[in-house]
Amino acid sequence: CSWDSGSSWYVVIVGAMDVNAGTMCHSFRDASLHISISWALEEVDGRGVSTDVAVVGTRYPWREKLLAGMSRCPGFKLSVCGREWHRSGDVQSLGRLSMIETLKVHHLAKISLNIHHHLTDNGFNMKFYEIPAVGGFQICEWQEELECCNLADKVVTYKDHGEISSLIQYYLSHEDERKKMAETLCTYVREHMSYEKNLGRILNSFILAGETRLEKACI
Repeated sequence: CSWDSGSSWYVVIVGAMDVNAGTMCHSFRDASLHISISWALEEVDGRGVSTDVAVVGTRYPWREKLLAGMSRCPGFKLSVCGREWHRSGDVQSLGRLSMIETLKVHHLAKISLNIHHHLTDNGFNMKFYEIPAVGGFQICEWQEELECCNLADKVVTYKDHGEISSLIQYYLSHEDERKKMAETLCTYVREHMSYEKNLGRILNSFILAGETRLEKACI
């Protein structure tokens, strides 16, 4: 349920056409999976996925250091899940989850903290779309692509890790504002970020890039 921008054919096409890979590197929402279902807490498998703040992602040293500090912050419950966290001595985790379990986490958590890989500074990961598609509320890093995609006013972002805790505390204590933003982004993602529409935008970008290269070659 994601666009694999790491696929070799994708890299070849993007490289050949000089298309901004960051602009193209979006994952899309799949209407068959990413639907907001009123999962009751008793229907979840009991691994504690209902939480104040959820983080889903692979363990990396820089991510572990950040979350270790956050786990000691009073005032909210932090739940972490993903690959390799069993190796951490500082962060307790729920382990690796299936796709459906991950969507439940995003749906039930009050806040999903979406920490992109530190090398991603010009695009979004798959969670960026999955979280709102199931009605979740996310906080993520500021990305320039937010402006290009008409999303800057619909997503809560931070530019420095020092801002995260205060943003979490604020939105945990402002439930109505949090829910309204989650509903707004959910509606936007479902309406504008389907596979079909995003794939159409990608193909149009390839065509425009090709036309530009052709024009330059003819000069």
